[in-house]
Amino acid sequence: MAKALSVAGDRDEIICMDKSAYGALVTIQQSVTISCAGDLWEAPAGSIRINLPAGAIVSIEGLVIDGTGAPGTAVSFTGQGSLQLHRVRIGNNPGSSSSGLFFAPNGPAKLQVSDSVFYANGTGTGGGLVINPQSGGTAQVALERVTVVDNAFGVAVDGSRSTGGINMTIADSMVAGNFQDGIVATTSGSGAPIGIYVKNTRSVTNAIGIRSIGPNVTVRVDGSSVIGNGTGLSFSGGGILATYGNNAVSANGSNGAFSGSIPLQ
Repeated sequence: MAKALSVAGDRDEIICMDKSAYGALVTIQQSVTISCAGDLWEAPAGSIRINLPAGAIVSIEGLVIDGTGAPGTAVSFTGQGSLQLHRVRIGNNPGSSSSGLFFAPNGPAKLQVSDSVFYANGTGTGGGLVINPQSGGTAQVALERVTVVDNAFGVAVDGSRSTGGINMTIADSMVAGNFQDGIVATTSGSGAPIGIYVKNTRSVTNAIGIRSIGPNVTVRVDGSSVIGNGTGLSFSGGGILATYGNNAVSANGSNGAFSGSIPLQ
């Protein structure tokens, strides 16, 4: 894969022809489409580093990264631009701070993930998907039909290192069996404002189902289920955790509560 990237021009397409472990490290610095129909690209842990200029787009389909039990973040994103992941499977990266995807832009950036699975990433502070913009970074994130299971954190959003905004939608997804929070958003008083919309999603059997922490955090939950967690719902430090009044919250060790409600219109 590294060889293919070295000869591919900006906005070219790379097509996988067979299933193999394509090298220990790939660095992507230009717009490119990588198409791997039938899950043909099987990559090792810690194998993809994406650092893009403004306006660049990386689109990856059919990627498989299985860390085979070795520590290391599978995919890390810095810089700017857009990352699109479709039908990927990323997991088995058990280091304490390992993540399936670590999205840490230092400028305006977008992330779209669909029809994908993130499993068994991290044992401490890592997680399936970690959104953590750095100084100057902003993030627009859309997750649809994504399964996030058996990680340290499931979907974790941290705005404490940036003052730019973070806007995320999680739709039609499953977040289950994560050792820490299933879905969590946190920021400091001077950190990035965070807005998350959770639609038709199930957060089940995690330590905490959904949590909102910090004065600039707003999480809105619509038509979703929070069931079988140690704690279902939690908000603190001025964080808002709002319901549209149509969610199922039950059978948790402690159900917790929403901070308020939003009328359906």
